[in-house]
Formats: sequence, C-alpha cells, structure tokens
Amino acid sequence: MTPQPGEDPAALKQHRSAALYPRQSASSSTPSSPRLRADRFNGQAWILLLIALAFVAATRLLWLGDRVFYHDESLFAFYAWQLATTGTYTATDEATPGAATDLFHHPLLHGPLQMQLIGGVFYLARLLGVLGDGDAAARLLAALSGIALLFPILALRRQIHRQGVVFAAAMAAVSPGIWYYSRFCRNEAPFLLVTLMLVVVVSRGWRSRRPAGWIVAGCLLVATLVSLKENSLFILFDGASFAALLAVFDRRARATGSSADGLLKRRGAAALLGRSLSQCRCAWISGLALAWLLLEIVYTNGFQWPRSFLGMYVEQMKYWWGQHAEQRIHGEFHYHLPILALYEPLAVLILIVAVGNMLRGGRPDRKRRSPRLSLLTILLVVVGVLAGAFAGDIAGFLGLRGAGTGANGAPATGSGGPLDFLHMSRPWHLGLALGVAWLTLCGAWRSLATRRTFRAWLVWWMGLSFLQYSYAGEKVPWLSLHIALPLILLAADLLGEWWRGGRAGRGLEESFGRQQAATFLLALFFVANVLQGYRMCIVDPTNPAELLVYNHPDPGIAEIGREMRALAKDSEQRMIPFIQGKAVWPLVWYLRDCSYESAEGDEAPRLGSVDLVACDPAYAGQHPEVARRFDLTPRVMRRAWIPAPLHLIRPWERWENPRGLLAWLHSAGLISGVEENFPRGEPLAEDLDERDLARIRALRGRYGLGAWKALLRYIAYREPWGDRETTSVPETILFGPLKPPPSFP
Repeated sequence: MTPQPGEDPAALKQHRSAALYPRQSASSSTPSSPRLRADRFNGQAWILLLIALAFVAATRLLWLGDRVFYHDESLFAFYAWQLATTGTYTATDEATPGAATDLFHHPLLHGPLQMQLIGGVFYLARLLGVLGDGDAAARLLAALSGIALLFPILALRRQIHRQGVVFAAAMAAVSPGIWYYSRFCRNEAPFLLVTLMLVVVVSRGWRSRRPAGWIVAGCLLVATLVSLKENSLFILFDGASFAALLAVFDRRARATGSSADGLLKRRGAAALLGRSLSQCRCAWISGLALAWLLLEIVYTNGFQWPRSFLGMYVEQMKYWWGQHAEQRIHGEFHYHLPILALYEPLAVLILIVAVGNMLRGGRPDRKRRSPRLSLLTILLVVVGVLAGAFAGDIAGFLGLRGAGTGANGAPATGSGGPLDFLHMSRPWHLGLALGVAWLTLCGAWRSLATRRTFRAWLVWWMGLSFLQYSYAGEKVPWLSLHIALPLILLAADLLGEWWRGGRAGRGLEESFGRQQAATFLLALFFVANVLQGYRMCIVDPTNPAELLVYNHPDPGIAEIGREMRALAKDSEQRMIPFIQGKAVWPLVWYLRDCSYESAEGDEAPRLGSVDLVACDPAYAGQHPEVARRFDLTPRVMRRAWIPAPLHLIRPWERWENPRGLLAWLHSAGLISGVEENFPRGEPLAEDLDERDLARIRALRGRYGLGAWKALLRYIAYREPWGDRETTSVPETILFGPLKPPPSFP
C-alpha cells in the first residue's frame, strides 16, 4: 500500500500496524489496563525480589573457586585460557592437549562461544588486576549467568503476573540444580539465561505493535543459543511445534467462533506470522543477516579458523548424533524423574496437583465434571505399557534380545529391540512417554481454551523437554536443568494464580487449606531446598551420593594439581611433572602455564627430566621404569556411586532366576562357576558361594520395608545404600616424586 496524494505517511503506518496487530480488548495487557496496574510490583514484592537477588548473588559468588575442577570444567577453562593467552586454541584431541596441527574448534566442547566468553573474562581479569585467570575467574561466567537469570523472570510480569514472578524468582534462587551449575564452568547456566531471554523476546514481540526490534533481537538470541550448545535444536523445535499447535487451535477456534487470546480474535497465529514476514521484511532480513554474521564470527574465531560456520556446525551435529546413537553415557528413560522429584519437590507437587485437577475437571467449557479425560489418560498409559511389554517379547522372539537381556527381562542397551530404538529398557517406559505426551497436549490445549497462551507454552515446553532429554542417548544430571526451568516457571504460574484466588488453583487450595497453612508449607519447601543446596554446593560439592553430582574428582586431586604447579613454578627447584591417563584432565588446567610431559594411551613415557608422576596404575604396570624410578602411592581420583534398585512395592525378594541376569554377571566376571545358558525358571545354581550370593543381592537391591528405610535415610542424610564393594566405584591414580638416590656408606 503506497500513500496517496494528501495522505499522511505516519497515519498510513499506524493503520498498517493496527491491521497487523489489532487492538487488544480492555481486559488484555495494555500499558493502561487495570490488570497490569494491579500486577505492578508493590513494596512487599520488591523486598522479596531484592532478598532473592541478594541470596542468589551471595550463593553463586562466595567460595566460587574452592571446589576441585571437574573433567569438563578443565577442558573448557584450559582452552579459554589458551584463547585469552594466544588468541586461538587447539582442541582436536581430548587426550593430548595441543597435539593437533589445525587450529579450530572440536565438537566435544559444544559451541565455541563459551570458550570465547570465558577467555574474555580472563582477559578482563588480567587487565583489571582482579581474580587473575584462576578457578574463580573460569567459573565467573556461569555465576553471573545464574545471577542474571532472575532478570528475564522479572520481565514475565505480563505473562505470569506479580505473584508468579515472585514465586518463580524464589524457586529459581533456591533450586539446587540451578544453584550448583551456576557455580560450574559449563554451558548450562548461560544457555538457560539465553533461552529465557529468547522466551521473553518472542512473547513481547508477539504482542508488540512494532515488533521489528524484537525480531532482530530474537534472531540474535537464536544465533547465541546455536553457538552455545547443540541442544538449541530442542528449544527451536519446541517453539516451531508450539506455533503449529497455535495455528491448529486457532483454525478450530475460528470455526467454532472462539479464540485463545484477545490478540488472536481477528487474526490467527498463521496470519500474524505471515503478515509479519511480509510487512517486517527489513527486520527479518536484518535479523537473519546479523545472526549469520554472529555465527560466522564465533565459529571462525574472528575469521581466524579456516572452516566456515556451516561446515563446523554440520561436523558438530554429526559428532553429537554419533554420541547419542552410541549412548556413550547410558541411563534409564526415566533418568530425570528422580532428580526432579528430589531437588524440585515443590514444583513437582504443584504439577501433580494441577494434573489431578485437570483430569478430574474434564473439559474447561463444561461446569459438570467429566471422567472422560481421566479414562482416556489411564487407557493410553495401560496401552503403552502393554505395547512396551509386547515389543520386548517380540524382540526376544525374533532373537533381537538373546543373551543381552537385562535384569528384569527388558531388552538390554544395544540389543536392537524396538524399545531399545527408543532408548527404553522397561515396558512401562513406553506408557510413561505416551502418558506425558498426551497430558502435555491436553494441558496445552486446555490452557489455550481458557485464554492462557503463555501457560500453554510452558506446558508444551516442559513436556517436550522431558521427552527429548529422556530419549537423548546421553544421560547426565545437568541436562535435568533444561526440564527444571520450564517446570519452575509453570509451577510458579499455577501457584501465583492460586494465591490470587484463581480457578485453576482450587486443587491446591483444597490440599493446603487456609492461607496460613499454605504459607507454612511453602516456607518448609523453600527451607528444605536451601538446606539441600547448601549441603551440595558449599559443604560437600563432590559427594557421589548426590544425584546431581556426576563422577566428580576427589578433592585430593586439587591438592595434587596445586602441589605440582607450585613445584613446577618454584624458581629454586623447578620440577617437570609427567601426567597420563585419567589424571590428564583436570591436571592440565592446574599446569596450564607450566612445562610438563604427557603420554597418550600406552605411549612410552619420556622421563628424562621428569621429577613428578601422576598416571594410571595399569600404565605403571606396563612400563616398569615408572614404578622403578618413582616413589608412587595410590590416590583416589574420583568416586562414583551406582545405586542398586529399590523394590518399594515388592515386600520380599523372589529368588527365581531372571533369564539373562546370571549370564550377564558371568560375562562381567562378577560370579564364577555358572553356566551361561539356563532354562527359563531354573533356580540359582547350588555351586554359588556366599560371596557370589552377596554380590547378586547387592545388585538386585533392597525390598519392602528395607527399601523404604534406605530411601528415607538417603533423602534425609544422603546415605548410600547397598554393598559398597559393588555399588561404589573408586578410581585411583598413582602419584609420587623421584625416589632418592641410594646412599652408600
């Protein structure tokens, strides 16, 4: 549309904006609406938010450099330090740092932006003369990201209201997972921050009459996510699929004469997006061009590395798809459930009550309750469990399972069965996945039907994140944070609505009773989370019994690293360390600016000028000169707790032989004197000694009342259960100086 003679271009622009983004109703979120004025932060809310901010700043920054460096932390920090020192880094081989000839980023390190940002922190720390380039400086980016996470939450006032913002800020502040990994040199804290910023930008741009700036900002934030970590594809898929859900709902709503949001009364979601693409072409072109330029700068390290963004990103995705297919760090499909239940109990409880309220409430447009949704959900879960059991039986019938059968008759990992293709090992995993998918769709659809579009997005985001990270082939605890963030926001939104007396909180109101009782219970949950976080993040951050702590090095490794560093930099007696095997990382970080020797795998050691050795015991056995020349003592490298199963429902142990368990134990060398093939249902062999029986009991877990006692003691005191010989796996290294020369009389 071009202005005609005598027409005002400004009026024409305003007309276009009104056609593209129609005026919202009086009850919607306009700057002068009564609802927004009522949702402004009052004095009490500001006090609570300032307390949360002070708590977050203190808990993320104090004693930041005390904990021993983790394996991954040492990788990220070392290459960031190398970048800050030399302007580039060599990261093509994890085992031998600096051994490659090409200067470019390795996919093992995820996106290169984190190393560049940490390298910038090192540079500024040197320039300002504070912190230096030590442990605290390496973790400062994660700590600042954890603190800044509160500010996008404040920007969600229009979406989850004042009470929801206060609850979300408080729950994020005391979340043990966010707390712990905000003191951890990894991608997770910056990734969560940028993700939440992107959610805020898209939400604001969706409602804005002038979305050009929001479009450009959104494109840049997407590029930032891509350059941080490859699981940015998950959040982008979640957003695209939610837009498709909006389009489907809007089409149905327009056909029935209703709509999800005042903004969509005249224009559907697809129409708004189409108009945005056509009338904001400059913003989209500028945003995409700037995003591509940012990715090229990041992935080429300022155009230093020879490969372009597209080539490196394709290689990065191939690498991580291979890790996913290989299931390098295997875990059960329900891996994240106990982590969320243990460390986010309030959010999980609110979600359970909300789901129960939705199931018993039926359709939102009916006053009379209907059991249809509950029956459909139960039927779907039962069908999923039966289908999972049938898939497992078919796998065994077709010979896809065989000797690889797991302890409970489920197909073992890598057996090639239908469940294994979905990274499931138990029949009920399929029922769990179908139930979560169905409840996610129902919850999002119900929220759209009640004109709560942002809540629908939170439901969709949380449900899809759970399914995505449960399916992912690498199960590590920090990935639970990507489920915990939307869970916290959704729980805060529901809790805030209940606090305001909303309809959706009737289930909570009936459960908690009066407001005083609710306040007491909320305070109890917050105090419990503060105690959990303090114990895990400050008191004992390397405790292997914590589900959020994965295979962490022993604190003694930091002492070894600092001792090596001090001796290597001593001007009077400069010693040359030698490192090999499991000791390479994190010791490389402690020796970052020192001279040292290293060996990869079984490579022969170069001990000519070496004065200190840290190596694997097997390596010292293969090379006798190491043990002959050095006074080596075993030191604990790391401890890992592998919990045995807890059978909370089964009251006693059944000693039938589960087919495949004995074969697996025999192949693993854990028991002896047992044949590999047993007829189905044959009892345990009589020639097993007491030691073998004890190992089997420990691996099969505890039953009935003993299982409940073990679980409660673990929750209260983090006391591991099971036989320590079979469930605790300490890894050791050998460390020591040169033997003194023999003295002759």
